Amino acid sequence: MKWILLVLVAISVYLAAASMFEKKQLIGETEIHIRVADSNIERTKGLSGQRSIREDEGMLFKFNEDGYYSMWMKNMLFPLDMAWLDKNKKIVFIEKNISPDSYPKTYVSPVPARYVLEVNAGFFDRHEIEVGQTSEF
Repeated sequence: MKWILLVLVAISVYLAAASMFEKKQLIGETEIHIRVADSNIERTKGLSGQRSIREDEGMLFKFNEDGYYSMWMKNMLFPLDMAWLDKNKKIVFIEKNISPDSYPKTYVSPVPARYVLEVNAGFFDRHEIEVGQTSEF
């Protein structure tokens, strides 16, 4: 009986984790499975407390209008790359290899943006993603 319960719990945890990154985003030929953070609660939490994400996963912070949106590494357990995108989904600014130890420092694009994409540190270099490229999601 205990084994059945453990198996059911493990399956539930796996399915919950798998469904977190259910949307797809393309930048050039690079596909990323994203979780969208579009509420204040989701944007405040972000990826905080998560031990890691897979190479092809990320979080997309979606805002209702263009602005100067600050990001931080509060309670982060792994380093990130961040890209700010405008309303046309064009990358307007990138910060790379941001350490969790940088908190409470904040990061912000020098130009208005509508979205922020967070991925594993080094992702943009590995996939040759640069300012000026456009994303599809």
